[in-house]
Amino acid sequence: MKFKQAIQIGDNVTDILKLPCVKGVKKCDDKAGFEWLMYILKWGGCAEKGDWLCENTDGYWSVHSNEEYLNIIQDSHE
Repeated sequence: MKFKQAIQIGDNVTDILKLPCVKGVKKCDDKAGFEWLMYILKWGGCAEKGDWLCENTDGYWSVHSNEEYLNIIQDSHE
């Protein structure tokens, strides 16, 4: 699988929100006080820090965990 671009979600919320595939962001927390950001994607999916937002050669976007992305990249080099 080839990508035009692949962007790993880090700490810069503003840059991720500028991507055309991201609809918004939601601040989540659990009962123990742990907080994280969940990015809401235009096709109804979601992503969080560490995930990869990938634009394929047709202009469509997908989200992959870090492990999935590394496997895709490794498979494309074999």
